[in-house]
Amino acid sequence: MSYASQADLERRYGVAQLLQIADRDDDQAIDAAVVAQALDDADAIVNAYLAGRYELPLPTTPPLLLALACDIAFYKLHPGAQPEDVRRRYEDALATLKDLAAGKAELDLAGGAPAAAPAGEAAFAGPERVFSRASLRGL
Repeated sequence: MSYASQADLERRYGVAQLLQIADRDDDQAIDAAVVAQALDDADAIVNAYLAGRYELPLPTTPPLLLALACDIAFYKLHPGAQPEDVRRRYEDALATLKDLAAGKAELDLAGGAPAAAPAGEAAFAGPERVFSRASLRGL
């Protein structure tokens, strides 16, 4: 499952900017194979972070993952030194993926749920406690 497409990159960054970094044979056309490789690299990075927490492939692509995959692919498309804003967005994307992997952030998946906890770890969820020692004090 691909999280982003060339069309997503074009919408997000513009055709002119994508042409500057993805026209490797100077024919004034975006090289689809170059973009596809960057998108594949982005997918691999995203999957590496999500694999321990979510069942892959995901049922849908949340908007957050679309944005992260675009930022990672755009970074990968820059040959040589990347501009500061591109590098910063890439590092922010990796930080967000680390938060998702650590459970500090959650994906909004329609009908999907995080993968079961690894063996040896307790996992539980439920509503807030209604009764506690503090709320029952004095009764």
